[in-house]
Formats: sequence, structure tokens, C-alpha cells
Amino acid sequence: MKKPSRSRPDNPSCPGQDRTRSMSFPQPHSLPEATANGGRMLVYGLGLLIMIPACAAGPHEKRLLHALLDNYNSLERPVVNESDPLQLSFGLTLMQIIDVDEKNQLLITNIWLKLEWNDMNLRWNSSEFGGVRDLRIPPHRLWKPDVLMYNSADEGFDGTYATNVVVRNNGSCLYVPPGIFKSTCKIDITWFPFDDQRCEMKFGSWTYDGFQVTTQLLS
Repeated sequence: MKKPSRSRPDNPSCPGQDRTRSMSFPQPHSLPEATANGGRMLVYGLGLLIMIPACAAGPHEKRLLHALLDNYNSLERPVVNESDPLQLSFGLTLMQIIDVDEKNQLLITNIWLKLEWNDMNLRWNSSEFGGVRDLRIPPHRLWKPDVLMYNSADEGFDGTYATNVVVRNNGSCLYVPPGIFKSTCKIDITWFPFDDQRCEMKFGSWTYDGFQVTTQLLS
């Protein structure tokens, strides 16, 4: 059975106005590789342990972190004027369709989210801090958009893992949390195995409206 090729997105840790977005993914048995061979497609992953030297923060990073975070308020929406909306870019990468549960009407997927915005309170002149141009900061220390999947069926509702936010000296913030998502999906298998299914995953800010956070979809 031919194994489908898939490009892996860049690891962020290495140097519209609509409130919701919908994306569709095919059911596993509707993929050409699965139907053409009349079998079930299996994907095997190989885990590799790579030893990477630890990078200790130097005095410039320490001084910069103090300068940025000592008076930082993670509850404050980072805009120049409170009447201005914050521009958020949102996208995702589907890594794997783990399961399609026809009985319980569920779709389980492995997805990397990608959120980009600019925080005016996290800007600095790199020449004043030993040339430091970027930082990795835990998300609970910063303001970040409260984007959730509206049709989540997960017990904890949010199935993402909180990775560090990559912050550049111009204030740009990149947050790429991976996660296992369990979403509701109305599945009709009347015409199986010749059926096509449409499963939507609806993401949006949980508390901010379009006047406070505007969202555009990343290509």
C-alpha cells in the first residue's frame, strides 16, 4: 500500500472579521489510498530521541525578561487604543486523523494550531539587550487569545498542550500548541463505503467579539 507523503510544518521553537472558522477533513475510508485498495490505511510513527544541549539564559535575556514582564498585565488586551481591535492570524495543520467514531458521532484528530498577533507591550531594542532578538515565554505569563473549538466533545474542552510563545523584538507573538481534538461530527454511513463525510471544526474567541479581536485565516 502506497504511503501518503506529508510535509511537516516548521517547528516554531527554532531560530477576516468572522468570529468562527470552519474547516473540513475527509473521513479515513474516503481517502483515495484506502478506497482504491479496499483496505484500512495504517500510519506508523517512529519516535527519535535527540539530545540537544541545554541553552541557559544569559544576563541580557534575564535583564530583558525583567524589563518586559515586571509590570506586564496578562489580562490587558495589548492594543494602543482600547477602541482598536487586535489583529489575530489563525491557522492549523492536520497531522493525523486518529479515529472516526460513527456510533458516537465523533472525529478525533491530531492537530497543531497556529496563532500570530502583535503585543505592543513586548517590544524592545535588541541593541540595548546584547542583540537578543527573540524570547520563549510560557503562555500563562502573557496575554493570548482565548481561541477554543466550539464543537469540542473533549471532557476538558481544550485539548491543546501549552507550549512556549515565541516573542520577537518587534512585538510579534507566535503560539503553536499541538493537541488531540475530539469534535462532534454528524456522520451518515448509509452509502458506505461510497460515502463522503463533511466534518467541521469551528474555532473562535470564547469571550472577545469582532470589535475586540479580528481574525484572519492563515493560508
